[in-house]
Amino acid sequence: MRRQSIVALAALVALLTPSPAHRFSVAQNGNQNFRVRAEPFMWLSSPVSLRTLTHDTTDADQTFSETRWLSICSSLSGAVLTFSTSQAFANTTDPSKKRDARLSIRRMFGSNNWTINVPTDQTDYAAAVPKEVATVQATSSSPAFTFWGLTATFITDDFSTLAAGTYETAAAR
Repeated sequence: MRRQSIVALAALVALLTPSPAHRFSVAQNGNQNFRVRAEPFMWLSSPVSLRTLTHDTTDADQTFSETRWLSICSSLSGAVLTFSTSQAFANTTDPSKKRDARLSIRRMFGSNNWTINVPTDQTDYAAAVPKEVATVQATSSSPAFTFWGLTATFITDDFSTLAAGTYETAAAR
C-alpha cells in the first residue's frame, strides 16, 4: 500500500509540474493591450454674459472692454471658431432704432497653430442690402488651446440722431 501511495504521489507531482515546453509558452504568448478612445471636442469658456457701458454723449464709437475667452480643441484636424453678432445694436424699446456693431478678435496667447481668418467685421444695417451680422473667425490646424480677446464696438455715427434708450446685440459662438 505504501508503494502505491508513493507511485500515486509521484504521478500527481508529474501532473502538476509543467514540462519545459509549457513553462515558457505562457510568457511567450502573453500579451495585454490597453486602449483609450478620446472623442474630438471643442470647448469654449464664456466670460460674464452681460457687458454694459454708458454712452459718453459724443460722436465717438463706444468700445466695450475686451472680454477673454478660452478655447480648447482636441481634434487632429483642428477646428473653426467664429463669433457673430445676433444683429446690429437695436433699441430694446423700439427695435427699428439701430446702430452698427463691430467685432474684433485677437489671439492673446496659447497654441501657435491658430490662424485668424477674419480679425474684424461690422454690421451695416442701413445698406441697400442690410448686413445685420458681424462675424470674426479663426481656424486651428490641430489640437490646440488659446486665450482670445474679443472686443465689441457700438458705432455711434452721429450722437444727435441717437434715440435715447438701451441698445443690445449678442455675440454668439
